[in-house]
Amino acid sequence: MKKITKSCFFPFLVILALIGLSSCAYSKYYYQQGDVESAISTAVSRLRSNPKNWREALILEKAYNESFSKNTDRIKYLKQGGNPDCWLEIYDLYALIDKHQNLVKPLLPIFIKKEFRNANLPIIDVNEELIASKKKAAEYLYAHASELMKNTLKTDYRKAYQEFGEIKNYFTTYKDVDALMNECYTKGQNYVLVTYKNNSNMVIPKDFEANLLQINAIQFNSNWVKYYSSIDKVNIDFDYTIVMNIRDINISPEQLKEREYPEEKTIEDGWQYALDSKGNVKKDSLGNDIKVKKYTTVRCVLKETSQNKQGQVVGTFDIQKNNPNQLMQSIAFNENLVFTNIFAVLSGDERALTQESRRKLGGKPLPFPSNIQMVMDASNIMKGRLIETVRANVALLMN
Repeated sequence: MKKITKSCFFPFLVILALIGLSSCAYSKYYYQQGDVESAISTAVSRLRSNPKNWREALILEKAYNESFSKNTDRIKYLKQGGNPDCWLEIYDLYALIDKHQNLVKPLLPIFIKKEFRNANLPIIDVNEELIASKKKAAEYLYAHASELMKNTLKTDYRKAYQEFGEIKNYFTTYKDVDALMNECYTKGQNYVLVTYKNNSNMVIPKDFEANLLQINAIQFNSNWVKYYSSIDKVNIDFDYTIVMNIRDINISPEQLKEREYPEEKTIEDGWQYALDSKGNVKKDSLGNDIKVKKYTTVRCVLKETSQNKQGQVVGTFDIQKNNPNQLMQSIAFNENLVFTNIFAVLSGDERALTQESRRKLGGKPLPFPSNIQMVMDASNIMKGRLIETVRANVALLMN
């Protein structure tokens, strides 16, 4: 076995000391930063591993007593104030005192060797106060939420729903809270109708509306906003309406253009022997015949045909509040509709073609889409814009 010399043992002791100091430094740092919660939990954790760690015991004593004093003073102040909502905070404070006591109880007594005494960590019975403050907190929330419901405002129904939900943090079942939460949830909803209007000079088929409004409105639903489209058969008084208002549709005439243009390219075309001035084949240093690449210029003519038809759909997404009738926001849109088909016929050597020209070969004429067909094809583009508009205005529809 290798013998440990003094020169090796001393650094080892220093490292152990540094580890001990750093472990204490965490709880001390938390305490000095005013984070008594972290100071207490860290010190308790260290003392579980080493009950004789008097440095941690001193920090725990300071942090624990500071928190205990602060919390009990705050409880006394709140009780003297007599505000009905004080019981929410009073319960939380008693729960915090109880939490700290449960952390230190398994460690007691904690002996501080440096000062030859036990740590001063007061323990009080808070069970009755916890039960009493929990009941009073629930009573306050129940009474306050019930008063909010009397206002018959959707925003107040939502607040009441939240407060009834807080009661369930204290008691799993409490009076008729579940029934009241259901009522608040129903009455706190905003209902939004998504629809469209055609104010253009073109008659649009019913299929356009059906395709446009098949947007699965449920995907946008949140806790307090529910969406429906005008193709849904529902009997609801809607709070808001999102209208895709088509104001103008312009479709250009069909355009057919033809042009011819030449292309040429110098390409490698086999090889030939290199000849000297006397017409003899040249030799390399090894005596082999020397070959050189042979190039030629190739040419062709392309007859290109392009078919074009363009259009434009112009309008607005109007967000309306229905009661009272008020335009909340109008978002303009301008969507371009384009039909293009380009094809070409080759005369000459195909090897002369550029890559771009080569892609035009093999095409053929296509029938021009009708005006109605172009508008129908645009419904998918419009649907995407409609979805973006709904998602971008969720907050507006919460009011």
